[in-house]
Amino acid sequence: MSAIEGLREKIPEPAKDIRLNLQSVLESAVLSPAQRFGVALAAAAVSKNAELKKAVFEEAGKGDAAQKVFKEFRQVSPGRMSPAEFDRFVRDTVNFLAYIGEPMQLERQRLGVWVLAFLLLFGILAYLLKQEIWKDVK
Repeated sequence: MSAIEGLREKIPEPAKDIRLNLQSVLESAVLSPAQRFGVALAAAAVSKNAELKKAVFEEAGKGDAAQKVFKEFRQVSPGRMSPAEFDRFVRDTVNFLAYIGEPMQLERQRLGVWVLAFLLLFGILAYLLKQEIWKDVK
């Protein structure tokens, strides 16, 4: 992946770990070429870097086997929802998926308040006890 290699070389030294991870994934003998392309495509989509997306798509077209390459989404027909309804639907879906991904989060947050209150109370009591014990040693 020469275009991607060029981008990988542009990664600054403080982000050396990202460069090394990218190299190990793209040169992996374990992953098939299609899987490596999938990883590169996912990374490009998450990074929101137009230059990286372009490089990934260019490299995908140079493969040995002829393959269809995803270029862009096109709206086939107009949607049935208004923009406000669509935004509400997406927000509800994302909230549902976040809840399903970690259903104990609400209970953990509720319990966390009590734990912090206990630690604060215990810290105050420990400080007062320390003052009482060490009051003669000044």
